[in-house]
Order: sequence, then structure tokens, then C-alpha cells
Amino acid sequence: MKIKKNYILSSFIVFLMTVGTGCNQPTLARLSSDNILGADAKSKLLEASRRIDGAKFAPLGAGSAGAEASSSLLNGVLIPILAEINPDKYYKRETVDACEKNIYLLGLALPNYASVELSCAIEEVTTFDF
Repeated sequence: MKIKKNYILSSFIVFLMTVGTGCNQPTLARLSSDNILGADAKSKLLEASRRIDGAKFAPLGAGSAGAEASSSLLNGVLIPILAEINPDKYYKRETVDACEKNIYLLGLALPNYASVELSCAIEEVTTFDF
């Protein structure tokens, strides 16, 4: 009888471990270097937009501080919305890097949020993309 109790207890523990691992699979996305957290992706894109704004408004001199600040504020609001980035989810790093490159390539010709809208397709990591 004691062996049967141990078997049932062991089976129950293995079952709980299996279910617990299955429920935690989305967090395994952080284990892959091919994935990036949404908050980090957002800051990466905003940093690229700040740099391109600095290059865009530098020739205007000291009078460009207000224009650069308003552009930065507008980008800070619109870029995460247009890129559809949730800070708590994981995204494929290659799509975030491609979007960052597009901001640098198109940023001088277009507003940064427009280059994100026109050329970025950031993909969210699904449960088994790790």
C-alpha cells in the first residue's frame, strides 16, 4: 500500500511540474538571444529617432531645440503605437533591428513615426518561437 501511495504522489508531482512548465513557456522567450523584450525594443527605436532628430535639426542651430523637443515628444507617443509594441511581450530581434535601420535610412526624408508606419513589421514571439 505504501508503494502505491508513493507512486500516486510521484505521479502527481510530475503532473504538476509538466503543467507548470507548460504554463511558463512564453517566459522562455527571454532565453533566446534572437528575441527582445518590448520595453527594450521601444527604447531602441526611440533612441534611433532621437539620434536622427539630432542630425536633422543640428544644421538649424540653437533655434532647433524646440522643434527637436516637439518632434521627440511626438515620436515618443506615436512610434510605440504605430510599431504595435507591448512592453511586456517579446519580439523577434531581427524585425526590431530592421525597423531601427529604416528609421536611420528614412528619417532624414520623412518624420520618424512615418518611417515606422511605412516600413516596420515587428513580429511578436509566439509561444514556440524560442
